[in-house]
Amino acid sequence: MSILGEHPQKITEKSLNYLLSLTRLDIEGSLMTRLAALSVIQQLMTVDPTGDVRTLFLSNGILEQILMEFDFGFESEENSIFLEVSLNILWNLSKLAVCPLQPLITEVVIRRLILLFDSTSSFYSFSSKFTSTVKSLCENKHLVGHVSSCTLSVRVKEDIAKTTNGMLSTVSNFPTEVHVCSLYDTNNPDNEINTTAHLVSNKLAWPLDTKSKPIQQREDESEDAWKDVLVTEVISGPYFWAHIGIETIENVRKIQNLLLLEYSSDRLHRVSCGKGDLIIVAKERNGEVCLFRAEVLSRKPQEIRAWALDYGFVFDIATDNVYGTPNDLNMPPQIKLCSIQGLQSQPRDSLMVKLSGAILCNLTQKSIPAGDIILKLDGFETLQKFLEISPDQDTNKEVLKLITNLSFGERKRKKWLETDIIPEKTMDQTNKLTLQNILYCLTNLIIRCNEARARFYHSQGIDTILTVIITSQGNSSVSRAAIHLLKAFVQRLNQASTEYLPTNLSLRTAKNSNHKSEIDKLIQEMSDVRLKRGEIQYTIPEDRLSHNFSQDDQEEMRPKSADIGQHPPTKQQFLDMIEGRQNSDLDPVPINACAKSFDNKKYFIKDQTVDVQTDSLHELRPNKTLSTVSASLIATHVCGMLNNRKGGEIIFGLSTISKVEGLKASRDDRDEFRLGVDKMMTDKLSPPALHSLFDMEYHQVVKEKEDTGQLIPIQDLYIIVIRIKPSKGSLYTMRKEDNSYIRFGSTTSPLSIQDLRNLVILEEEDRYRSQIIELRHKLQEHFL
Repeated sequence: MSILGEHPQKITEKSLNYLLSLTRLDIEGSLMTRLAALSVIQQLMTVDPTGDVRTLFLSNGILEQILMEFDFGFESEENSIFLEVSLNILWNLSKLAVCPLQPLITEVVIRRLILLFDSTSSFYSFSSKFTSTVKSLCENKHLVGHVSSCTLSVRVKEDIAKTTNGMLSTVSNFPTEVHVCSLYDTNNPDNEINTTAHLVSNKLAWPLDTKSKPIQQREDESEDAWKDVLVTEVISGPYFWAHIGIETIENVRKIQNLLLLEYSSDRLHRVSCGKGDLIIVAKERNGEVCLFRAEVLSRKPQEIRAWALDYGFVFDIATDNVYGTPNDLNMPPQIKLCSIQGLQSQPRDSLMVKLSGAILCNLTQKSIPAGDIILKLDGFETLQKFLEISPDQDTNKEVLKLITNLSFGERKRKKWLETDIIPEKTMDQTNKLTLQNILYCLTNLIIRCNEARARFYHSQGIDTILTVIITSQGNSSVSRAAIHLLKAFVQRLNQASTEYLPTNLSLRTAKNSNHKSEIDKLIQEMSDVRLKRGEIQYTIPEDRLSHNFSQDDQEEMRPKSADIGQHPPTKQQFLDMIEGRQNSDLDPVPINACAKSFDNKKYFIKDQTVDVQTDSLHELRPNKTLSTVSASLIATHVCGMLNNRKGGEIIFGLSTISKVEGLKASRDDRDEFRLGVDKMMTDKLSPPALHSLFDMEYHQVVKEKEDTGQLIPIQDLYIIVIRIKPSKGSLYTMRKEDNSYIRFGSTTSPLSIQDLRNLVILEEEDRYRSQIIELRHKLQEHFL
């Protein structure tokens, strides 16, 4: 018979009251009884489909006892099991309906759950296993390390005191510096060990985030920063004592030899000592007498406790083995306080942090006041800091789900627009769920929020979302989230675009503000998809920003109808471009054709006709001089060729009928033109086009001598080619216009908001196409 018996309600209440009484035992030896009672309660809640048992527990005061067990397990690693059971019970309670859930919507509960994300709390520490591993890797070993010194700040002292449990508080001459070391064990050439990487890969510590690290060392990139390191004593966590440098190691040997000489010559004399005195200690190890200097920490009648000045360990020794210090031995202590580079403490159990996030997700999903309480307790800031330091993608996904819940609602949305919630750093391990939740956050922000919608638009959000769609073609969940975001953005543009996109909220203004909007942070996170593909955007140095183009403010050369096509692509053509499909009727040229020259000749004969014409991959420009070339017009064609994912070539000096006419350009003109193209790629395109995406060529124009047919170069007359290479993963726009273009056939066409709507519609159609086809087959089979 189960514990519920034949009459569940009557027996259950009696049994549950008994279990509650067991959890309240406070006598010595009752820990296991309390734990057993809590475990049974957890199991009962797990198999409670109706919620009656959980509601009964809540009404009988289980929450107060659970919070006490939560605190008991939180403060001590040995009692972590109580914290785990408490969180599991809270998780089961959080799945109740909103009415019985109300006792959990309080500051006392939510504050404790947020505390699990606070890296400064006692829940984050270096475990005993971490310390023992460092001992086995480093202690009493001769290593090689990159060493940087750091002045001991108050924060560093607090960090050392926390990590070492105050073990160094008794040292009279506490060091003024800590040496941060990247340690390498090179004793086995076939198996060199990077200590930091070993500890991180074995999940004993988190890699240290540069923004959150308490130690700001002075970086030294010279070869002198690499030193021999002899670790003498591991203190706790990443801290240890060591001899740094060959000179220090030799000094310690000299001190040992001097003390052995004095001891063997009976020149050392026993002395009486008190706290703080410097002494010489003779201690037997493995049948040999070891002599070393020490400082007295405390004294008992027959024994003293001392700290080894040159080694760092604390030990007890009989007073009979204490000697006075020789007068000629006045060297300072030879050890240095050190810390392992690149490590920070991790949570005691990441699953508990994830479980806490899941509980908060449940609460905020069902109750708006739960989100208000998190806001009041500065939970946004705590979650932000956690994301900045956490490498645990599974837990980060739970945090992002929580942030998605918190991004809904006017008060919380306002907080988002004032506070940097998502960290600036790139999530190198961004996966589909992480990206999907960032997209959900953005969608929540721009719905019914004109300010967020405007910031999204002026922060080039459309560009970034289309990039996400392009780079996640194989991931339908991310693509659907991105399409949903686009739908939220464009659904109200028909009413009054200017109402939602005020011109005063420019990207320049947003960048110069003291508090950069959260929407920029989220868009930057998704822009990191580009960075993962190696498309890091560089800028051209200031000293190269000169060109020979006509100035736009002197001659406004906007694209004319003859140059830029006025007919946007069809819906299917647009989708084909995004997905990389080819239309044989429209573009018969292979996608990599732009990588080949339109002609491999090094020269062109004047007035002859060449086999190339304006098409999807070639744009012929009949300019006669460089001064007539418009930077805006050429940038528009470049933008279109970059966006068609096939590239292309812009050819100067050929007429519209492919006749070789040439373009006049002296050596200085050609040099300045090259610099002008660099400037154009940087100033007029967003994002700037990398140098790896374009190239330039100059081909000499020649003429035939009538009598001999000999080819004679025409001075300063050239065919100039700007070659655009295929680009994937980015949508390029004209920086000043906020417009985008695409190359279709022989024209470069603007990409409009309607095209974005077309993309949304087509993606939605694609989403259900397979289901429609399947239903059709079933109908056919049914009627056949």
